[in-house]
Amino acid sequence: MKLAAPAVCLAFVLVIATPPVSAQTTWSLDTDVGSTNLYGVSVLDASHAWAVGGVGAGGPGNIYRYDGATWSFETTIDTRHSAVWAVSPNDVWVASHNGAVYHYDGTWKQDTDLGIAFNSSIRGDSMGSTINVGTSNGTVYQKAGNWAVQTQLEAGLMVNGFDIKTGSGFWMVADSYGSHGVIFRNLGGWTVQTDIAGIDLYDLYVVFEDFYYGYVAAGKLSPATGYILFWNGVRWTTQTTVPDAIIRCVWGADSRHVWAGDNGGRIYFGDGDTWTLQTKTSSSMINDIWGTNSGLVWAVGNDGQIYRGLTPQRCNYHTDFDGDGTSEIALYRQSEGLWAIRDLTRAYFGSSVDTAVPADYDGDGACEIATQRGSSGLWAVRDLTRVYLGILLDQPLPGDYDGDGSADCCVFRPETGLWSIRNVTRFYFGGSGDRPAIGYYDGDNLLDAAVFKAGEGLWAVRGITRFYLGSSADNPVPGDYTGNSAWEGAIFRPADKLWSVRDLTRLYFGSGNVSSRPGDYDGNGRDDIAVYRFLDGQWAVRDLTRVYFGSSLDLPVTR
Repeated sequence: MKLAAPAVCLAFVLVIATPPVSAQTTWSLDTDVGSTNLYGVSVLDASHAWAVGGVGAGGPGNIYRYDGATWSFETTIDTRHSAVWAVSPNDVWVASHNGAVYHYDGTWKQDTDLGIAFNSSIRGDSMGSTINVGTSNGTVYQKAGNWAVQTQLEAGLMVNGFDIKTGSGFWMVADSYGSHGVIFRNLGGWTVQTDIAGIDLYDLYVVFEDFYYGYVAAGKLSPATGYILFWNGVRWTTQTTVPDAIIRCVWGADSRHVWAGDNGGRIYFGDGDTWTLQTKTSSSMINDIWGTNSGLVWAVGNDGQIYRGLTPQRCNYHTDFDGDGTSEIALYRQSEGLWAIRDLTRAYFGSSVDTAVPADYDGDGACEIATQRGSSGLWAVRDLTRVYLGILLDQPLPGDYDGDGSADCCVFRPETGLWSIRNVTRFYFGGSGDRPAIGYYDGDNLLDAAVFKAGEGLWAVRGITRFYLGSSADNPVPGDYTGNSAWEGAIFRPADKLWSVRDLTRLYFGSGNVSSRPGDYDGNGRDDIAVYRFLDGQWAVRDLTRVYFGSSLDLPVTR
């Protein structure tokens, strides 16, 4: 397949020279399997991952499995393996160097022999309904029932990487060993997105947020230069360059958490703005990198080494009761102690004198049902613990104030400005008439104490900043409305339903007697503007949905 290429826009945006080491992810050698060079890794979740490789060019091909605790040898099949793709724990595919494709459905067996020089990549869709294999001679094979040629690229191109995302089509990178690299996309038919002279393209990954972002690992042999190319939804640009290196692989949890590995055993991290060197491993080359989310990433390389990257996770603050990364629509009927979480559960916990304080108290990524009784200071976390903190008229403000990934019990005493965080600290900040406005204002994983002085419109964030926004008619509704991890100050004015997000937007949303309920209802990492209407139980999430859940007897507990 020979297609005309569009003009290439390679704007050099960021350059890594002698970068500082980022502290966001801690990398360590998890497993050394010995003389096997590892070329591919595929990760389903925190308990299921596979790595493949081989000993030398024609030696045995080995497969390793991770079970949530340890990596272990699983089997030897044929000669070395180039790539692996896992659809489910019992649906795993491996592309072998000799042209064979192997499948695991409880046992490993050969699924086909394509009879070509070698398979270089493998990827399927999320349901496993199609499996695609790229080869060294530019042929792409697809299994959709039976194996068949999906497309044939121009002579001399080797297919190095795929990605398939629902709604974004089929993406592919190929190169001709230093002559040029090509990025393809298939939305009902293959087109060349860009064709770059003198650069090899090794890997591709696509993430979806508001639209699709793409990343390509690339390199030039002479002089040795590594590139990370970026698709911004319109065109490809060079996001960063690395001298004296070749970027071999790339993977991202989202556009703010992207990792790449090079031919010198180095691992880099991109936060959406800058790329930094995170670690220099003892491996001579990082061949593949993959993760479950921004908290756990695996990297494999030559010399049989498997590296684990762990990133401290921000405590769940979205009232996410099942840990899927989205805010649940949830209610507490104080008169009965009834909790109702839409599409999840109904439970009785608490009484008419208790305040709902849901939070992730055990750090497992899901919020627990919990209450606080002001008269006695009792905090009760369902199926977990009971502790005492606070007195009558204290305001309970649970959250992760020490950055350990789990919520701490905290109270704010408006009369004196006392903040008391159990087993962490006590300090004074703010005073009578101030409204607490806690949030992650500097983008790290420690919840910041903050107050809104409504009479002045002054926001004071302890140890970070002070600014003016709003008036005595407004309620503070801070949140991450841009998706950059750092929260914005924001107000909601009940009288006219004005939402004003500092340095971002002003708009009107809501009708009737409503409560402001911002949260990440679609899981895109950005807070949505939302309201709950007491009269009829309507939840309205701007630009997303309207549902009815609850009544005038209920209190919304979604943040």
